[in-house]
Amino acid sequence: MIGGMPKALDQNVGQPLGQSGAGAAGMPDPAFGRAIAAAKASESAAVVASNWTEPEMPGQGDHPAAQTEPETAAQRHDIDVLVAEDNEVNRVVFTQILQSGGWSFVIAEDGEQAVKMVSECNPRLVLMDISMPRMNGHEATRAIRQREAELGLEHLPIIGVTAHALKGDMERCLEAGMDDYLTKPVSPAKLEAKIAQWLEPDARLAIAG
Repeated sequence: MIGGMPKALDQNVGQPLGQSGAGAAGMPDPAFGRAIAAAKASESAAVVASNWTEPEMPGQGDHPAAQTEPETAAQRHDIDVLVAEDNEVNRVVFTQILQSGGWSFVIAEDGEQAVKMVSECNPRLVLMDISMPRMNGHEATRAIRQREAELGLEHLPIIGVTAHALKGDMERCLEAGMDDYLTKPVSPAKLEAKIAQWLEPDARLAIAG
């Protein structure tokens, strides 16, 4: 599902999240532009793979299925991490870090899409940007918590990720139902350490080839 990152991004591994690697006078680096395109392709492949379903074989519908215990959302996870992030450059950096760490993941580009993908992909962890279009991170988190309460689902760890570092921001994230809080710029080491607090490294889900 997700291959290695383009070599053009290797130089950005140590840079904090949000630094783009642009050239002189703020002009975009062509290599970085190609890297963004490649990372976007990885995002699309991740979403397609997470939504793929096994086609029904001929004759499967001819007889009633055997009665088995229903598999609830609390019993199965399809992906390690769901990233909710509207900024394209930040999505590229998240892609690089998560691929490097061997985590399976999908990316939502706004809060509304994130809520939908939680129910479709059933991730083990959510990295939730606060400022997003259509539905911000606080609203998306409340919607996820409401769904958990209504359906009796297990608690999904949600980490707020934001450029805001003002007094009271962390409290607002926790009040919305988030479990933790991470400020930008986010370095690879900083993000990997935060993920490790909530997910066991040895329990990574297999990345489809």
